[in-house]
Amino acid sequence: MTRGGDLHSVLAGLDAAKSAGFDLIKINCVVMRGINDDEVDDLVRYCIDNDFTLRFIETMPMGDLGYNDRNIICR
Repeated sequence: MTRGGDLHSVLAGLDAAKSAGFDLIKINCVVMRGINDDEVDDLVRYCIDNDFTLRFIETMPMGDLGYNDRNIICR
């Protein structure tokens, strides 16, 4: 959910949006073999439990980002 960022901050932001009354909260997910494919079940359960919409999307070409592997996790 964070691409290597602070999960606690992301979850707190989602909780704040839900508490503020946002009716539709969408979470996009790019599943990458060996990177996050072992977390899909937990993410699906989290979204069901919180009534969030989970969308599985493709990796989008971003051009030259300064590294060769676009699947690299930025930290």
